[in-house]
Order: sequence, then C-alpha cells, then structure tokens
Amino acid sequence: MTTVSAIEFGRPGARRQSLWRYWRGGLRGSEFTWAIAFLVPYIGVFLAFVVYPVFYGLRMGSEPSLYTEVFSDPIYQQTVVNTLVFVAFGVNLKLFFALMLSGFFMRPGWWVKGLLMIFVLPWAVPALPGFISIHWMLNGEWGLLNNALYILFGVDGPSWLNSRWLALGSAVFSHVWKWTPFWTVILLAGRMSIPQEIYDAA
Repeated sequence: MTTVSAIEFGRPGARRQSLWRYWRGGLRGSEFTWAIAFLVPYIGVFLAFVVYPVFYGLRMGSEPSLYTEVFSDPIYQQTVVNTLVFVAFGVNLKLFFALMLSGFFMRPGWWVKGLLMIFVLPWAVPALPGFISIHWMLNGEWGLLNNALYILFGVDGPSWLNSRWLALGSAVFSHVWKWTPFWTVILLAGRMSIPQEIYDAA
C-alpha cells in the first residue's frame, strides 16, 4: 500500500517536469534566457500592432450611429463601387488570362519557353516600384505622358488624365499585369502535373 502510494505520488511531479522540458524545447540555462529575450520583442510588436488595433477597432465600431454615418458618406459609397468594379474586372480577367495563357505555354518549342521567361518578368518586378512607375506615367500634372504631349505638341495633357475612371482602370490593368504571370505559372504547373494520357483524353 505504501509503495503504490509513493508511485502515484511521484507521477504528477514527473508529468510537470516533462511538460516544463517540453516548453523549454531542450534549451538549458542561458540558451532558454536568450530565447525568451529574442521572443519578447516579437510579442510586444504583435500586441502593439495586431491585438491593440483589433480591440481598438471593435471598441470604436461598437456605436451603431457610426454605421449610419459611414454608409451615408459619398466617399464610402464611391469606394464600395470602386472595389466591386476592381474585383469584378481585375480578379476575373487575371484568372481568365492566366487560364488561357497556361494552355498556350504548354506548347512545345524553345521559343515558347523563352517567351514564358519574358512573360513572368512583371511578376519578378517588385510591386511597389512597378505601381509607382505606372502612377508616374499617368500623372495628370507631371507625368511622363503629360510631359511628352507638352514637349511634342506644346499642349497640356488631356483632361481624362485626371479622370476617376482612368485611375480605376489603371489600377485594374496594373493588377492584371502584375498577377497574371503568377497565376499562369500556377496553372501551368497544374497542367504539367496531369499525366499525358489523361490530358489527351480530356
């Protein structure tokens, strides 16, 4: 009776010790201290820039009157329309072109492979410099197109350079230009993984 009680008494301690070793990850002494020291800044950044903004937004959005004010704001309404147009055209055109081009790049030939290498260059270009370059070219005051028209013809850029629809259209075009190569490569990889006999039968 005494032996059994001693074994049962010793089990929780062993379990606690194994859990402690599990959470330490096999680190001992100063290694565990340095691991905690490197982990603390990440936890602080996560709390400051993820947890706090989420709870702050929930606290700000807890007043029902704010939603009435937001929905009646013309800027918000225009933003909703812009988002719907962007998603309807940008996302669907991107995936449609990617599907069609993945079939084209399945064709044999060295020139097709070379063309594919050139085609994926927009995907390889960093997004921010690419979009800044497009914005600079279409800027209605000091952009490349406006300056070219002024130098060549002595006239200022046309009024449509400052149009809302040009800005939205350029955003859709930039999205399609940037991400169609990415999805083309994804779909091309999927097509190439299909066995040839199944692909021919389909």
